[in-house]
Amino acid sequence: MAKGRIGRSMQTYGTTIPFCRSIASSSFKTDNLTNEGKHRLRIVGWYMKNGKNASLTGRRYGYHRNTISCWVKRYQKKGILGLNDLPKTPLSKPRKKATVATVLKVVELREQFPSFSKYKIKHLLENVHSISVRAK
Repeated sequence: MAKGRIGRSMQTYGTTIPFCRSIASSSFKTDNLTNEGKHRLRIVGWYMKNGKNASLTGRRYGYHRNTISCWVKRYQKKGILGLNDLPKTPLSKPRKKATVATVLKVVELREQFPSFSKYKIKHLLENVHSISVRAK
C-alpha cells in the first residue's frame, strides 16, 4: 500500500454489479447530449417523478405544457438522444421543376408566340410536343 492512501482502489470489470452495462451505456449517451438536451432531460426526469403532470412541470420550469409533452414523447420514442435539438435542415430538398429540354422548348415557343399566355404555351407543350408541365 502506498504511503498516504487509505484503502485500495477497486476496479470492476464486466457485469459483476447488476445493471452495470446499462449504466455505462447511458453515460456514453449523455456525453453526446447538448446543454439544451441535458436541461430537457432534467425537466423530463422531474415530470416523471412528480406525477407526470405537464402543466405543473411547465409552470415550474417556465415552458408550455405542449412543449413538455413533446419532449416526453421524443424521450419515450428515441431515448435520451431524442432530447437533443432537432436539425434545422428541411426534410426534403426542392426538386427541379423542369428539364433543360422543356425550358428550351418554352423559350422557343415564347419567341415564336410572344402574345401567348402560360396556359396556351402549356396547351401547346402537352398537345403538340407531348411534354407534360404544370402551369402556375
